[in-house]
Amino acid sequence: MKTTLAFFVVLVAAASAIPRNRRDVKDAAQPTQLTELITQAQTNINNLGKQIQEQLNLPDQETVVNTIKTQSTNFAEGLKGVVTKATEEVECKFYFIV
Repeated sequence: MKTTLAFFVVLVAAASAIPRNRRDVKDAAQPTQLTELITQAQTNINNLGKQIQEQLNLPDQETVVNTIKTQSTNFAEGLKGVVTKATEEVECKFYFIV
């Protein structure tokens, strides 16, 4: 009885694994094709981005980040100088009045 039950389970599992028609066989190959299409699309998008960057003569991200960093540092130092000078002038006027 156990042998018959085990044989029946194996038979059902094997039957469900066999494709029922040509469409099932075609669907089984589809994930590989989809993966290849996605990979090709990503490559094409990356190439398009590089071409746009070259055509528009845009700098790379590292150059942009370094430029922003430099300009923000210069701005902060300039602002610090203005605040320091204003503070000194206010202190001078305050001491002159007192």
